[in-house]
Amino acid sequence: MDAVAGFSEGIIDPCHLLEQVKCLRVLSFKFFSLEEGLLHDSIGELIHLRYLDLSGAPVMTLPESLSFLYNLQTLKLRSCRNLKSLPTNMQNLVNLRHLDIQGTSLEEMPKGMSKLQDLQFLSHYIVGKHDENGVGELGGLAHLHGSLYIVKLENVKNGGEAWNARMAEKIHLDTLYLRWSSFKESEVCDSQSEKDVLDKLHPHKDLKVLGIFDYRGTMFPDWVGHSSYHNMTELNLRGCKNCWVLPSLGQLPSLEYLRLEGFDMVKKIGAEFYKADGTHHHHQETPFRSLKILHIENMPCLEEWESFECGDDDHAPFPQLEQLWIWNCPKLRGDLPTFL
Repeated sequence: MDAVAGFSEGIIDPCHLLEQVKCLRVLSFKFFSLEEGLLHDSIGELIHLRYLDLSGAPVMTLPESLSFLYNLQTLKLRSCRNLKSLPTNMQNLVNLRHLDIQGTSLEEMPKGMSKLQDLQFLSHYIVGKHDENGVGELGGLAHLHGSLYIVKLENVKNGGEAWNARMAEKIHLDTLYLRWSSFKESEVCDSQSEKDVLDKLHPHKDLKVLGIFDYRGTMFPDWVGHSSYHNMTELNLRGCKNCWVLPSLGQLPSLEYLRLEGFDMVKKIGAEFYKADGTHHHHQETPFRSLKILHIENMPCLEEWESFECGDDDHAPFPQLEQLWIWNCPKLRGDLPTFL
């Protein structure tokens, strides 16, 4: 009871507490003010622990003894904004199934994450610069479910490395976000290499939500917008400043929400936007036939939005459109397509 009383008053004496709860299976320090932002080393003695929640705690570092918790299945670190690294031997937590690191300040993942083969939920993966913590470590995580946010993709050296992530095999993911770090205009990027990396990161065909942020290539690979992604309902493309043409998105059959933002080089929304070959053949499916919301924002060079000559009203694009947002496109002429 003393331990419980200590929790209710927000006062934590870790040594005293952990001596009494050696068989503890669930432990939460959620939003507790840990002394000096530290989790005590003795946490590693709770070898029966299955669930540990540190969400919102001002923890700055995690003790290496955390990697002794071989039975741990859930580790929640959401909104631990001061946390910059995970224990170096995280790969020892072989029974871990849920790892939430959203809202932390982690700079990269620890080495050997591919050994956590029972992992079913991973909120974020921060790509490191070395093979042992690079994007290829995702290849061993075949059972990921729900959503995944991959960041610092500029650290992926080539398409072969990206292919090792085996994203197309992660059939239980329904949401995928891919982000490159923003870069200075003076930086030189190999556009073909950038495109190859994104090409090899293509997800499985049943994905529902996709976001691509700060992509540095000049063109998108063909899988982005391919009609085989029949379940995709939401697509976000933002900060792709080097791209000079929008990908072909009109043949995504279930797409309901589309956001295009920060395409600094795009001057024209042309026929290729509606269909991959950029032609107006009538036998094709109605472009954007399920789209309800379209956002076009921060495109300073956009001048023209070309119409799509469909021949009859039954095949005009955007038959379900409910909301159209055009924001900060100062050069766009007012002669928008007639079907709008």
